[in-house]
Amino acid sequence: MMEEKEGITVKRAFLPLLCAAALMTLAACGAGPKDPGLMGRLPGGYDAYITIDPERANLPEILGIVEDNLPEYELNDIEEMDLGLDLFDWNDWVDELGIQPGEIGFVGMGEDMEFLAVFLPCDGEKLRDFVESAGGGDETEFLEMDGYTVMVIAWEDDDQIDELEEALNDPLSEDGDFQAMAARAVMDDPAAGILFYEEITEFPVMCFFSDNGDATEISMAMIFDDEEMAMYSDLFAEGLQSRSIMLPGNTMAAVRTSFETEMLIERYDEMAREAGTDAGEMEAGLAFIGFDSMEEFIGVFKGDFCVAVTEIELDQWGEPSGGAGIMALSLEDPEKLEASLNMISTLAESTRESFQGTTAYRMDIGVESIWYFIYEDVFYVSYAIEPEDIAEGVKAADFFTGSSSEGFMGGAANPEMIMEGLSLDRDTERLIEEVFAGEAAFSVSFQDGLAFSKVTIGPGAITSIVEIAMEMGQ
Repeated sequence: MMEEKEGITVKRAFLPLLCAAALMTLAACGAGPKDPGLMGRLPGGYDAYITIDPERANLPEILGIVEDNLPEYELNDIEEMDLGLDLFDWNDWVDELGIQPGEIGFVGMGEDMEFLAVFLPCDGEKLRDFVESAGGGDETEFLEMDGYTVMVIAWEDDDQIDELEEALNDPLSEDGDFQAMAARAVMDDPAAGILFYEEITEFPVMCFFSDNGDATEISMAMIFDDEEMAMYSDLFAEGLQSRSIMLPGNTMAAVRTSFETEMLIERYDEMAREAGTDAGEMEAGLAFIGFDSMEEFIGVFKGDFCVAVTEIELDQWGEPSGGAGIMALSLEDPEKLEASLNMISTLAESTRESFQGTTAYRMDIGVESIWYFIYEDVFYVSYAIEPEDIAEGVKAADFFTGSSSEGFMGGAANPEMIMEGLSLDRDTERLIEEVFAGEAAFSVSFQDGLAFSKVTIGPGAITSIVEIAMEMGQ
């Protein structure tokens, strides 16, 4: 085996592809198991994996963005190499290297990628000739995998080359952790995928993303071994438990969380001990609002918790300084909580007002007011939003749609309302306009030691993020 040399010519030749892969990885950081494609065929035992489908990931356009934003000295160095190939023109790559349709893969080891191999569906002889013409023959090693040429462009010792050759017979798809994550994260026709293990991230993380022209979807799975997280994962419920929750019609963004209240009641004492708190001390003040125990208090609620924001005020430094929003909790026993609110209103010296046959309690704080009330089996607390604006708003079930309706936690944003309600600098406005393009939603689920998240944003979002990131990095 050849010893690694200090030359960087071949790495510079592949700089456009490496930049594109790194930027798409940054941008993407998301039934039975689906085919993981090239990812499942890559060798097991490494720290980082990236796969890209050039056509689905719009690699030709991204290479153009890289060219437009690389430092001039890098562009000059690449031009002086005179390889007879435009490194920023994907068609030139295809013609020169005989690249076939299919995914490109990257396999790395170490936080600084001390070991890095590229998997290309190409003509191996053409690739070797290209690397030789770039002056990188002494700093590159080549292996073969069915349908792919494997090019190692960084390694610390020759043993790593031998280990890779052996690992090619031990694909990721045979690993149990990989199978568990792939069952949730793999999607149809992904544009790209990433997989990081503990050397790179705290927990193993797998993420795939796709763009069907209507929206960009990102799916992510993470294996966690945190005992506390695992202990509480069965407290979460999937999706909204109530169809009665209302949000103001001008909601900018909202987040919901759903719990299994019966499980909360069952685990209350255990949770109190874990928090280092005596359950009796926590219950001491409940008698003043009409409850005999924490279990009785928890039993009032149905399990949904929502927060929505309609206005955010920013100070001169761009930090939030005020705004308007609501908190909503679905109820199992609204009559019991109504009696409690009567007691609380007396203690808090709140003003009583009526709307649509419902009593709302108001506390004035400066020029704004806080209302708390029950409306159609939901308890609300609102700041600077009148109860009528909530009751005549939109159903939370209609606001949380698509990916935001799934999992124990979901969130959605209305980019148009955000643009209207905030005074933003042009860069931020552009980010919202181009990346979200009218849609922004996410969800989170926990199951059997696995966390799963799905994100939906605007079409072409990954390309927009790459372009903005490159421009900001100049």
